[in-house]
Amino acid sequence: MSAKKIMIVDDEPDITELLGDRLEAAGFDVRIVDRTTCYEAVAEDAPDLILMDVQMPEISGMEALVELRTHHPNIPADGEHIHDSGGGR
Repeated sequence: MSAKKIMIVDDEPDITELLGDRLEAAGFDVRIVDRTTCYEAVAEDAPDLILMDVQMPEISGMEALVELRTHHPNIPADGEHIHDSGGGR
């Protein structure tokens, strides 16, 4: 059985690296993209789940989710906001 594919869409590299590392360690196939490439990435890769930051520059994650669901209505997605307190890992 192949690993479930999770796409992380976020503009904070520290957060995506940490989250991606944890998900990969749990056995998921992780792809990290930014807001500008998420539409193409979903069309290419059809993830099983999208985790998207709800506060990104230029367009909110919620607006991007609405756009994604217009073209891919069956993809499960969740908006997340993780605050980096600067305390490290």
